Amino acid sequence: FYVRVSHVQSANSGLSIEAQFNACENHYNQCMLQQTMGVGSYPRDLPSGHFADRAVSAWSIPLAERPAGRELISHLRPGDNPIFYSVDRAFRSVKDYASTIERWLDQDISPHFVINGINLSTAAGKLMGHMYAAMAQYYSDIVSQRTREALQIRRHLGDFGEHKNKPKYDWDVSDVII
Repeated sequence: FYVRVSHVQSANSGLSIEAQFNACENHYNQCMLQQTMGVGSYPRDLPSGHFADRAVSAWSIPLAERPAGRELISHLRPGDNPIFYSVDRAFRSVKDYASTIERWLDQDISPHFVINGINLSTAAGKLMGHMYAAMAQYYSDIVSQRTREALQIRRHLGDFGEHKNKPKYDWDVSDVII
């Protein structure tokens, strides 16, 4: 099983490491998969066959370059069924997704994505996988674009540093009309 959490907000929003592992394990039991790559784990405090990247961004780091991703890949063998919580937990670029999945399918490695429910052995499943990867990349690009825009606005306003005592907003909740 491979899961990833990039920050505390993700963990607190229901995407905790534990919640993702539980979903992966339920999928494994429902599909009655034979999981053969249960000899390794990352970090070492996890059970065999469990790989978790904690506080690691998928936006700028491909799966094979993340600590748990690299360790998972080193244990994969033909016939394995690595289980991922979702496409966007594993991949944030279409290029990373496409090259990795194509290589795995050629090696008779069949990845599963619990939340997305796609079957990569069909043409429709392959299409859906690429669409999910494209949406993950789009989401990352939008967040990055908004961050750059916010920084430009702050620079334009002459606001370059953190203001610990300054209120987050210059308006009060009562100023908002619904």
